[in-house]
Amino acid sequence: MAESDALDVADIAGVASGITDVTDAVIATGNAHKLVELRALLADLPLRLHAPSDLPAERQFEGADETGTTFVANADLKAIHAARASGMLAIADDSGLEIDALGGRPGVRSARYAGVDDDADAANNAKLIDEARTAGLHEPLARFRCVVSIARPDGTILCRGDGACEGVLINEARGDSGFGYDPHFFVPELGKTFAEVTSAEKNAISHRARALADLRTRLTDCLNDCRGDVAMDVAMDAATETATGGEQRA
Repeated sequence: MAESDALDVADIAGVASGITDVTDAVIATGNAHKLVELRALLADLPLRLHAPSDLPAERQFEGADETGTTFVANADLKAIHAARASGMLAIADDSGLEIDALGGRPGVRSARYAGVDDDADAANNAKLIDEARTAGLHEPLARFRCVVSIARPDGTILCRGDGACEGVLINEARGDSGFGYDPHFFVPELGKTFAEVTSAEKNAISHRARALADLRTRLTDCLNDCRGDVAMDVAMDAATETATGGEQRA
C-alpha cells in the first residue's frame, strides 16, 4: 500500500470534524475486481475511497454475513457493518445474476451459488449452465442487478442506487476479462459478453454503473446533508464543552 493511500487516525478525525470538502469513505468489499470498478466509476466525485485494508488496524473489519433475501437488504447490511466498524461513511454493493426462467436464480446467492470457495466462479458457472440445459433453456433472458448503499457510522442509510443490465445466458464461455458470470453473459447491444468488452465499454452500461448513476442523482445532496449534520454535531459538542467549562470555573 502506498503511503499516500493510507488513512491514519488523524485523517479520520478530520473527516469526523467535517473540515474537508472531500469526503472519505471505505468501500466495503474484499473483491479486488469490484474495488477497481467502483473506484473508476466514482473517480470524478468528491470522495476519497479506501479499501478496508487501507484503514488503521483498529478500524479494519471482516465482511458482514450476507443474510438478506434481497439485494437491497444485503447492500444495506454490508454498508452498515462497515460504517460502524470503521467510523466513517461506507459504500457497499450487492449484485448478482437473475434468470427469470429459473425463478430468478441464482439471484442473491450468485457469488456462493455452487457452495464452494475454491475456484468459485468456474463452479458457479458450471452449476448455472447445467441447470439451464436441464430445464431445456436456450439462451434464456438474463439480468445483472446491482444495489449500492451508503451508510453513516451511526448505522443509518444515507442513500441507495439501483441498476440493471439485460442480456442472455450463453452456454459457451467467451472472453478472458471480467469475473463471475461475465463470460456467459452476452449483451446483444454490444454483440459481446461482459468478458469480451473493455473496461470502458462495461463501465458505460453495466448494472453497477447504472446503480451508481442512479445513486449520483441524489448523492451530492446527501453528502451535503451529511456534512451539515456533522458540522451541527461538532458545534453542539463545542457548545456543551464551553458551557461545562464555564460551570466548572464558576
